Amino acid sequence: MVCAAKSCAEGMGGHSSMAPEKGQLRHEGVAPAEAISKPPPVSKAMQEATNTSTMAAAAAVGAAAAGVAMASPPPQDRAADTRDRDGGEASPLHEEGSIARRGMCILQGGVIGSVTFGVVNLATGGDAQATEDVVDLAHSVYTSSVAVRGILSLEPHRQHIVALPSRLIKDDGAVVRMFCRSIGFFFADVLLILVERCMLGRKPHLWAGRLAHHFIQAFANLTAIFRTETREQTVALRTVLGIAYFAEFSNIFLRLGNIFRRGAASSKTQKPLNALLLLSFFASRMVNFPFAIYAFWRARPVVSTDVLWTVGGVQVAGYLLNLGWFLKIVKIIMKPAVVPSIEC
Repeated sequence: MVCAAKSCAEGMGGHSSMAPEKGQLRHEGVAPAEAISKPPPVSKAMQEATNTSTMAAAAAVGAAAAGVAMASPPPQDRAADTRDRDGGEASPLHEEGSIARRGMCILQGGVIGSVTFGVVNLATGGDAQATEDVVDLAHSVYTSSVAVRGILSLEPHRQHIVALPSRLIKDDGAVVRMFCRSIGFFFADVLLILVERCMLGRKPHLWAGRLAHHFIQAFANLTAIFRTETREQTVALRTVLGIAYFAEFSNIFLRLGNIFRRGAASSKTQKPLNALLLLSFFASRMVNFPFAIYAFWRARPVVSTDVLWTVGGVQVAGYLLNLGWFLKIVKIIMKPAVVPSIEC
């Protein structure tokens, strides 16, 4: 997903006040001797304005290096990263007002998920499991397609092996928008479960497992979306989560298997879907997850301690859970059985 290694050292803003040079005074139409002996009021005002502008620019550079958003057009990705590492220009990942836009994007994902669920539920005649399969299939197609786009854009990174390009992981980049919409979708599912469980007295399909999954996913997504204290940590978090989202690819075959099975599909259809589920699960979770975990561990020098251990713990727990699911899939496929029902 990510492009070239884009880590940067924090920029340091500094300034110094210097007397006007002879060329500058001559440009203003003032003789050098006159300017030295008695500077005109106009030249003094310009000097003060220049000093003030220099101080403001230095403060802006220092603030941006600390993670404060700046509304300036980003330079070329690789060049910007080099300047950031050298303590030069500001990071292009953040823009003014981007926190509010990320929040609105999360809300957008929740609204889209809710509307889609309602439309599909009406179309299926209120079949909750069929609706869940169709809606989750749509979510998996969207998120895994963005994840694949990111993986194809990965480039070497000196700290954590690979990194996504700035155009994908900046605050309004395709990968970050996907993180926001995806967690908004899961929040909408949490709301649906709470309404059915607490207000209507129903027990939604696998509701406890879904809540547990959404809690873990919320921590991973919100951390990558909002824990942007430094550019280096932001790149590491968003790169690793973007790679991990490739896991949704296997969910496509899981949901397709459920849909075809519900339609009384023949074994000629079911067996290839089972095989595709097994292969995609192995590639996107059993192989992809360890690589993402290793890349995140390599990024530990640039990630805050609390984020490192908490996110790292969630990653390891997620991998063990995937291992259990994988063994379950293998066991079921060894029999003439249907595709297992797994919440991913």
